[in-house]
Amino acid sequence: MFRWCFSEWGVDSSLIVGIMAKLSGSPIKTFSIGFEEKEFDELPYARLISERFGTEHHEFIVKPDAIEILPKLVWHYNEPFADSSAIPTYYVANMTKDFVKVVLTGMRVTRILRVTRDICKVDGQPPSRKSQKN
Repeated sequence: MFRWCFSEWGVDSSLIVGIMAKLSGSPIKTFSIGFEEKEFDELPYARLISERFGTEHHEFIVKPDAIEILPKLVWHYNEPFADSSAIPTYYVANMTKDFVKVVLTGMRVTRILRVTRDICKVDGQPPSRKSQKN
């Protein structure tokens, strides 16, 4: 079972941390990054989630340099990717590699669920219970 997760304040990651904490027999490890610019720093919220679920929480402060890491991001994604979340994801993954080898993340979970919900619609309407049984 996974016992490591990137933690941020969002619903996605908070839900993953909560489920993992409930299913795990020991405290899970959570990892978050913060920034010197307070308007971008979500560490206080990540700490709340960590305290709520009793995780072994690790925090790192970063000074992002998108120009420096851009070639690495291009290499790792190996396809066009225009989401700025790649930058903080790269930093937190890089900083956690000394602690764990695999992590779960909740990034983009709500987007996936929203797309799945929309795909399941028939003529713009959710499928009826009757059509779900067929």
